[in-house]
Amino acid sequence: MNGKSDVNTPKKLHLLTESEMNEIMFHVQGSSDEPYEVVFRRQPVGFTASCTCVAGANGQSCKHRINLILGVTTDVVSGNISAIPLIQSWVSGSAYETAAAQLFQAEQEFEQVKKRVAQSRKLVGLALRSGDIT
Repeated sequence: MNGKSDVNTPKKLHLLTESEMNEIMFHVQGSSDEPYEVVFRRQPVGFTASCTCVAGANGQSCKHRINLILGVTTDVVSGNISAIPLIQSWVSGSAYETAAAQLFQAEQEFEQVKKRVAQSRKLVGLALRSGDIT
């Protein structure tokens, strides 16, 4: 060879291992014309996730990140859906896992309280109509 790279010579590819993939970016189609960038970064314990949507930019939770964690792929336009199981593997033991469990419990309690409020409103209406709640 004359020192120049031969375009016909196959190049050796390096396939990244899971431990090397510490940052994964997805493009997710949302309500905006341009897809949002959703980036997951593995940390020593757990992970962080950012999104360029309005909620994400304001530091709030957004459906784009949550959907990816849950494996919902319908709006992913970046073609790297196969990376979703990797980010899901980061959930165990993370701050997100703890916070999501607390949110789930609070939502269940909230639903129970809403039912009690509705029942109490009916009793108030009954008391106003009939003077009795039995």
